[in-house]
Amino acid sequence: MQSRTLLIDKTAPVYQSYDVSGCGYKTANTCWVKAGTTTYHYTRHTDAHATPAYQYLTFTKDGCAPNNCAANNEVKSYVYVDSGALTDWMVNNAFLDITATACQTAGGCTGTDVTEQWSVSAGNAEGDFTVWTFLYDAAGNGIGYTNTGWSYKIDSTLPSASISINNGNARTVSSSVTLTLAYADARSGVKDCRYSNDGSVWSSWENCGTTRSWTLSAGDGTRAVYYQVRDNAENVQQTSDTIVKVSCSGYTINGVCDRDCGGHASCQGDTPGANLVHCNLGARSYFVDTCTATCQPVDMDAVCKSDLSHGSCTADRSCGGITAGQCGSSSMLCSSSCTAVSCPGGCSGGVCAGGDVVSAITVPSTSTWKRESFTATATDTPVAYLATNTCQYRVESLDGSENVVHDTGWRTRSCNGNIPSITLGATGDCRVEGSARCRVTVRASNIAGRQGTADTKTYSVDWTAPTYASYELSGCDYTSGTTCWVKSGTVTTHTIRHTDDRATPLQQYLSLAWNGCNPISCAGWEIRSYVNVDTGAFVDDPLLQNNNYLDITGTTCTESGGCTGTDVTERWSVSAGNAEGDFKVWTKMIDHAGNGDTWADTGKWLKVDAVAPSLSTVVTPERLWYNGQVTIAPTESDSRSGIASCQYQVTDGINDATDGIWRTRTCGSPVAVSVGASGLCAAQGTNACTVTLRTLDNVGNSQPVTRSFSVDYTAPASSS
Repeated sequence: MQSRTLLIDKTAPVYQSYDVSGCGYKTANTCWVKAGTTTYHYTRHTDAHATPAYQYLTFTKDGCAPNNCAANNEVKSYVYVDSGALTDWMVNNAFLDITATACQTAGGCTGTDVTEQWSVSAGNAEGDFTVWTFLYDAAGNGIGYTNTGWSYKIDSTLPSASISINNGNARTVSSSVTLTLAYADARSGVKDCRYSNDGSVWSSWENCGTTRSWTLSAGDGTRAVYYQVRDNAENVQQTSDTIVKVSCSGYTINGVCDRDCGGHASCQGDTPGANLVHCNLGARSYFVDTCTATCQPVDMDAVCKSDLSHGSCTADRSCGGITAGQCGSSSMLCSSSCTAVSCPGGCSGGVCAGGDVVSAITVPSTSTWKRESFTATATDTPVAYLATNTCQYRVESLDGSENVVHDTGWRTRSCNGNIPSITLGATGDCRVEGSARCRVTVRASNIAGRQGTADTKTYSVDWTAPTYASYELSGCDYTSGTTCWVKSGTVTTHTIRHTDDRATPLQQYLSLAWNGCNPISCAGWEIRSYVNVDTGAFVDDPLLQNNNYLDITGTTCTESGGCTGTDVTERWSVSAGNAEGDFKVWTKMIDHAGNGDTWADTGKWLKVDAVAPSLSTVVTPERLWYNGQVTIAPTESDSRSGIASCQYQVTDGINDATDGIWRTRTCGSPVAVSVGASGLCAAQGTNACTVTLRTLDNVGNSQPVTRSFSVDYTAPASSS
């Protein structure tokens, strides 16, 4: 006698709690983050019976439900809690990346109570996500996706900020100034602001306002004030403004220091006034060295001036360590007559503007395909040379010969920040699909108005899903219309072809869905695998397999030249198990851009018939011994693939030529077997004749029934 103990668990696990840490800004149920932020998500489930097995964490964009989101709008991973093995399932690192898990339960996560810490890194694309969790126990019970009630929101755009010192005046005689400020943030909102005289030492963060009193750094000359605005996701925008601080030991004319010449006579037509001598040299005022006929430059406003009236720098005086006659410093005037050194950055109002501004696109990388609108980030350096509101970008769509077929023209962008979202599509900024078809260029001007060094990045774009081309099914035991019938152990071959002449195919999927359900709504009643067509790496989904029914065992690329190009043909092998079931065949292809999350119905069914037809018999007449005809009446049926044929066999050990031959019979009709010296049953004796009936279904399953008969057709011998 043998016995078996069965473990039974029909109860789903229990969702207990969820929490999140590491947010840039956290409200009662919303976690705001900026690009690159890593947050930690704590999910807890319990199961007192079969114990937890697989815990899921899912982020769905714009409120869609798990498994019902548009392509790439769901990011999902799961962890096998016993071993800690993490599997990425649905990936879109442009939004966020689930990078790791760590068990937080004291004593480990192999028991009835499981808490996992999930590490999630925010990408560069903005989005609003709902956080869900799910758990399967070891018995396969699942509670379904639970909405944690939390939102995870990515803010990758810097706030806007502007600053003006003393309403834009060029000079001030006082170190105490008034800042006029503006700030805004359309995503997470403005949090606070701070200020600095050098961009290194900052005031404390404080509530923002539209004006603020401020004290410039000590001394005369060009003085800067730096202004930072921070949003609630911790994005920081920085800008600045400058003003020239001057000191007047004598008097001023129109806010410009002049020198008291002690009431001397005027110098060569200069206009004196209030004991001041003033050289009229256009829009600027210049000191005179003495009240003589020669106007000389002196150290005024901490800016070394050249004598524009004499057409030569030879009479210029040394000023602040700058040798007379050199115009190559930002502290010198730009004069066409000064030939010793040129101004490398051009001139602004007669003052050297420094060097050119160098612009560069830092993200995103050009190595990945773009399938939807994306945001790029640019830097413009050095900031000291940068003119206000001169940063621009343009987007050009290119054909295969790099001809421009659409040009947005130059548009304004934030300096040292994000470029506005670049749209894709027939009416978008990037209008042509293909490799290196979307060219983005950034540039900026220095304070003299000269264009600096531009930077160009060319992106590959593809917003179209791969094309499902064909499906072929072979190896069936029986085919009826669109249905492939198989018996246990039969291996079928599924040949699937997709094409994509842009980003090219990446992952081909095969799904066998129970009773025709759609793969995204089968509630686990699905057998699914996929293959990386570039490498041939085959992956069985650990939660979507059931070898009792079907086992997807592997794939082979059959495309001429390999499966790394635009056309992919994979041959899938599927082995039938011992359990019966009806499965609809689906496929999909994901390309390198992430397009292709829609399942294609191949129109075929794969049905497993693992049970032989039923067969029972009645013998007439019912005797112990037979000396004449025996009639066997069958009752037979098959509810799966159906009855294909019916046969019978007679064995008596005498009729060697006919012994064991299977003879065709009419299904459901009686079979008459002759008994006698010339009959099918010719042997005499106890159980001398054996008759076997069998019924075969369309996949080859058979059910035999055997009857043995005792035969005596010889009359008793007369003894007298």
